[in-house]
Amino acid sequence: MFPHALDIPQQQKTLCFLYQRVKKFLSFCGCLKHENIVPRRSPAFNRRPRSDESVLTGSFLLVIFATLHYYILMISLGDKKILVMGLGRLGGGVATTKWLLGQGAKVTVTDLKTRKELAPSIKALGSVAQKIRFVLGAHNEEDFRTHEYVVVNPGVPKESPYLKIAKKAGAKVINDAVLFFEFLPKENPIIAITGTRGKTTTTTWIAHLLKTRWPHVRPAGNTPENPLLKELDRLKKYPGTPAVVELSSWQLEYLPETKRAPDVAVITNFYPDHMNR
Repeated sequence: MFPHALDIPQQQKTLCFLYQRVKKFLSFCGCLKHENIVPRRSPAFNRRPRSDESVLTGSFLLVIFATLHYYILMISLGDKKILVMGLGRLGGGVATTKWLLGQGAKVTVTDLKTRKELAPSIKALGSVAQKIRFVLGAHNEEDFRTHEYVVVNPGVPKESPYLKIAKKAGAKVINDAVLFFEFLPKENPIIAITGTRGKTTTTTWIAHLLKTRWPHVRPAGNTPENPLLKELDRLKKYPGTPAVVELSSWQLEYLPETKRAPDVAVITNFYPDHMNR
C-alpha cells in the first residue's frame, strides 16, 4: 500500500535493515511485548539478565527503534503530493493535514466550503498553513489527476465524481483510519470500537479500564478532542500502549486498503441510521 512497505529507494535499504534488526533484538529481549520492558529468560545462558542492565539496554534500544521508525515514515511520505479532500470544521481534517506535513508531504487542501466558513479550522492549523496550497469554495478536477494520494474526509461519499477522476488517474484514495492503521507501530495493539450507537461510551469505558494497566491509554478516533492522527503521534512515545479507537462506518469504508486489522474489534449494535452522509 505505502512505499515504506513496498518500494523504498535502494539508498534507504540499510535504514530499513537496521530497523528490522533492532526490532528483532527487542522482541527477543521481551522489550516489545505489551508488558513493557520485561526481559525473557535467555535460552543461551538459561538465566535472567540483571533487571537494571536489561531495562537500561531496552530503554536505549527503544529510543533507537522509535527513531528508525520515524525516519522510515519520513522516507515513505516525504515529498509525496497528497490532496486532503475536506478540511472540515470538527478537527479531524486539521489533524490529518498537520500529520501529513509533519511527514514531509506536499499537501493541497480542497473543500467546497469557503475560506470564511473554514476560518476556525485554518486558524487551528497555525503557522503550518503557510506550507499548504488551499483550493476552497470548489474542487479543481486537475488536482485529482496530479496527486499521488487523496485523503478523504468522512463526509465525502465514495461515489464522488472527483474520486472517480482520481482513481482513473492512478491515485490512491484513503482516509485517516488507513493512515493510522498503516503507520501505528505493530507494538501498539489496536482495540477498535464501531456500531450505530454507544461507540463513544464504550470507547471511553474501555480506555478508562485499561488505564489501570497502561496509564497512558486515551480514547481516540471519531472525536474532535483526540483525532486518530493526533493519537498516532502521541502513541509513538509509549511502545506497547494499546490504541483504543472509535471508528465510524465511514472511516471503516477504506480500511481494506491496509493489510492490518484491529487486535480486538468491538461492534456495539447495528441500526438503519447515519445513511445521509
